[in-house]
Amino acid sequence: MSPQTRTLKLASILTATLLAACGGGGGGGSDSSPAPAPTPAPTPAPTPTPTPPPLVNDNAFGADCIGENCGTNSVVYSGSGVGAWRYTNTTSAPANVAVALGGVAGKIVTLVYTNQTPNPVAMPAITLAPSQSLASLKSATADANERINQIPERIREFNRNRPALQTAPAGARRAIKAPTAAVVGASRMWTVDNGVNDTLETRSAVLQKKATASDGRVVNFWVESGEFGVGKLTAAQLDTLASRFTDGSNSVYSMVTGIAGQPWGVHPYNDLIPANQEIDIVFVNFDRNNKPFGLMGYFWSLNNFLKDNNHAQLKNSNQSLSFYMDTETVYLGGEIGIKEEISTLAHEFVHMINFYQRGVVLNSANTDNTFDTSWEEMSAMMMEDIIGSRLDPVYHPIRDGRFPEWLAQGAYNCNPLNWISDTKSQCFSYNVAGSFGAYLLRQYGVGFYKHFLRNTSFNAGSQPVALLDSSIRQFGGRGYAEALRRWGASIALLPSATSPTGFGYPQRVDSGFTLPGLNGSNYTGIRKLPTSVPAMLEGYAHFPLVRKPAGAGYAETLIVPAGTSLSVIVN
Repeated sequence: MSPQTRTLKLASILTATLLAACGGGGGGGSDSSPAPAPTPAPTPAPTPTPTPPPLVNDNAFGADCIGENCGTNSVVYSGSGVGAWRYTNTTSAPANVAVALGGVAGKIVTLVYTNQTPNPVAMPAITLAPSQSLASLKSATADANERINQIPERIREFNRNRPALQTAPAGARRAIKAPTAAVVGASRMWTVDNGVNDTLETRSAVLQKKATASDGRVVNFWVESGEFGVGKLTAAQLDTLASRFTDGSNSVYSMVTGIAGQPWGVHPYNDLIPANQEIDIVFVNFDRNNKPFGLMGYFWSLNNFLKDNNHAQLKNSNQSLSFYMDTETVYLGGEIGIKEEISTLAHEFVHMINFYQRGVVLNSANTDNTFDTSWEEMSAMMMEDIIGSRLDPVYHPIRDGRFPEWLAQGAYNCNPLNWISDTKSQCFSYNVAGSFGAYLLRQYGVGFYKHFLRNTSFNAGSQPVALLDSSIRQFGGRGYAEALRRWGASIALLPSATSPTGFGYPQRVDSGFTLPGLNGSNYTGIRKLPTSVPAMLEGYAHFPLVRKPAGAGYAETLIVPAGTSLSVIVN
């Protein structure tokens, strides 16, 4: 099967599944657990890479690439590679920009406006070519109504509005009785959110399996009563899930902790569960609708707090380092369902680790080090991207999911920082953030990602752009605004192997992981282009249009709003 056929087939088949896995912000353990006392992963401190100078000055039209695969020769396309030019308007008024290029016979000229400011700007009048009005071909989102992401907002946002952590002298800390470690066959009650109308329910589950990760941490696999056995979640399926999570160097546990650090450990707080915790993975039938996918799993940091019957939220804590996963996705979703559950576990595991590493270890009374929702979710999808090829050599969650869905929904006039959970929205944020994170990884690498996970240079809650900007600059980039613009050029469907430095989604082999290249031509049939010009270009958003020159030259004067860049791509 060709890469193009494989990609488009997967994008179509997985339409109903790709957008379901997420949770975030937030996830009983046993104090007698044999798990290690984890130590926080150190913050990487690489030597900053010098920021390269711009190829063209602001407020001037000129070449935007150099070197191998750059098809720019002054204002002429050289005939091979990718031609790239830009105009960045840093003034306070719109600018008239004369674009005149030669050597473009038979080529497509893609123009991408990128608002590099947080505030919307008025778009000028632009004539769209008739072909652009027909550019929405086969869309991988035809069954959008079936792509359900029902992660309750209170789960995702608990970190943002959690109770303040309480510190007390060691001898005065609240005591929690250390229960005997659960044994296979034991049962207990769990409070879960069923994903329907914000409803909490109590479910009984039986411990069906225990496994031990490479570092000695014990992982318990619980299954809701009545959901285990023939016609339900089988022992063989549970063995597969347990193995993929805990066994060997290619397990979710080993790969994710190796990059992001431990999910729990020592802390000074009086209102959190003790340091030594087994992990509980609780499989329940969330909504009992006889369908796979939908709410597929979550981590809720509420459960990392000690129960407090006098607190509106903490009274529902399970006092456990735990995930909650959907049984119907496993036994009704076929092979894809199991793959999605494994990928979801990796995603949710990042949320668990971020809560401990950023929300507990790096907790400060003066600085909010908890990621805002967009960067929290993006960080989890970036992990899926990094480990995806080692988890599954065929299906990759970004190459075959987030990226084609971003193109198919035409999710361009979307601010990455405005989190939108509605799967019917053109700006469904998992596609936007997943695609942006994938670009950043291929350009700046796994080291950049590790730095970003621990970066405390700015307030993560109120200064998310400055925080990401500093990590990008630490690894040789020119900052957030420039990375955003270069990412927008990917709408031109750039080649993965022959794009100039700084453009597109090239394959990257880094730290033992292979990030697959995302080859633009594989997605030609699903990319959706705008059929009208919006009145406003949202903050940090893009607007693409295409031109097909009739002759060897292309000339047009375009208005570029203040604070906005125009990228011109020929390929």
